[in-house]
Amino acid sequence: MEVRHAAPASVEDLRRHEITRLVAAGLVVLVAADVRGPLGSSVGTLAGLALLPVWWAGARPSRAARLVLGLVVASWLSGLWLTWYASGDHAVLDHQVVAWSFSILGLGVAVGAVLWARRLWSTPIVAALFGVGMLLAAADDVGAPNPWKVALGVAVAVVLLGLAWQRRSRATEVVLVLLLGAISAQSDSRSMFAMFVLTAGIVIWQSWTPPPRRTGALGRYLVLLTLLGAAVYSLGEALALEGFLGEDAEQRTAAQVGRSGSLILGARPEIGATLALMQWRPLGFGFGTVPRTDDIMAAKAGMAQLNYDPDNGYVERYMFGGLVELHSMIGDAWALFGIPGFALCAVLTVVLVRALVQHLASRTASALLVFLTVRCLWDMLFGPLYSSLPILALTAGLALHAPVVHRSRSRTGAPSRGAPVKTTVR
Repeated sequence: MEVRHAAPASVEDLRRHEITRLVAAGLVVLVAADVRGPLGSSVGTLAGLALLPVWWAGARPSRAARLVLGLVVASWLSGLWLTWYASGDHAVLDHQVVAWSFSILGLGVAVGAVLWARRLWSTPIVAALFGVGMLLAAADDVGAPNPWKVALGVAVAVVLLGLAWQRRSRATEVVLVLLLGAISAQSDSRSMFAMFVLTAGIVIWQSWTPPPRRTGALGRYLVLLTLLGAAVYSLGEALALEGFLGEDAEQRTAAQVGRSGSLILGARPEIGATLALMQWRPLGFGFGTVPRTDDIMAAKAGMAQLNYDPDNGYVERYMFGGLVELHSMIGDAWALFGIPGFALCAVLTVVLVRALVQHLASRTASALLVFLTVRCLWDMLFGPLYSSLPILALTAGLALHAPVVHRSRSRTGAPSRGAPVKTTVR
């Protein structure tokens, strides 16, 4: 998605333009780096809010982008109200209110920063810059027991696949995706391995098949993506059970399938807790609310229906050790922000799927866009919201689109004062 720009009118305009480009690039790196200040504040979010008039005018958000950003603000306000509403019979953690305020507003700022930067830099370079910020954020987790799985894998993939996208080399993209998949398999990351395999399959498929002669093939591509996803899921489960992904993965997969008859339900019993809590407290909890004993018991009952033993310490310590953590973006967004949070996830899902399908139809889907979309769709159901926010912000910023408008140029190359002219976005 390369944006063709009109030439600046003068040396002063050129200098101003270059400064603007550097500020936009810096903001992208800063919001991705997620540098935290006092009381859980975010330096990137504060900078983005300070530059709001600049990047809003520069990004010119489309109708879909305005809807997403509006739902971000609505989710923040809803989370504040739900926390206040729950404070009558629940304890409230003030520092979590501050931290989650910055986190949800930071999602909107990051999306706006990516949209703004895409008008000043090529889209692949913007993605790579965001990946650099993610690498900076992952620096603290390098010493973790499995740094590739918990921090480095996605950040490295964003940088490398962004640079491969910039080269416009499908062969390079496929080689990198397969390499990243092999590393993930050796790093006990079953889901990431499956995502890279699925990405490689989609990129190879679109390289071998011509674009359709007619439009309106949305349903066909959705079926194709579903079938490919199911095939990769079955392949990954079989490889894990056969021991190809390591002995630990083999034992855990066998136990999870044996528990619930399904790898997904066995590995993510939080689904049962999410459905039970949605019936128990439909409005949600708010982002500073500490769950009570009856809330936890309702969640445990839902998990027990999946043949999962919830009395193992995990539920009390991780899922309800302070706030409500349901290990899915949809579940967490509903618990923290209520119905607007659920709506935000639903709208973003539609935006991401629609963008991917459109690129597949024109055979222009990059490996990075495919991987990020697959990862976000997975995280919607199975990934914690907090750790998924950077990936979601980048993917939404790449998926959302608005026409770029520049003034026509005179014969001297300087912008004229005539009518605006739309340029090409690729």
